[in-house]
Amino acid sequence: MAENNKSMDKGRKLLIGFIIVLLLLTAGAYFFGVYYFTEHFLPGSQVNGFNCSYMTEKEAENLLEQKTGVYALAVQTRGNGQEAITSFDPLIFLRRICVKFLS
Repeated sequence: MAENNKSMDKGRKLLIGFIIVLLLLTAGAYFFGVYYFTEHFLPGSQVNGFNCSYMTEKEAENLLEQKTGVYALAVQTRGNGQEAITSFDPLIFLRRICVKFLS
């Protein structure tokens, strides 16, 4: 009877040890995710329609600058005229510099 009790204690200790290791691994994975996503966008994040999942702020900013750098807006003027406003328009460029400088 004593041998049966010892094997039960050994099995119980093994089970408790396994549960503790499992809880520690789960907590470690959770805190790694918390640390990682303080600097990165969450999965499924979009900025102005562009997928920014798992990107840092600088990576997302570079992506937006690349994608919007070729953007042109066609404006209909009076008398059936048409003008284009691009992202390289001097006033828009100056406004971007001022915003970056002031922020």
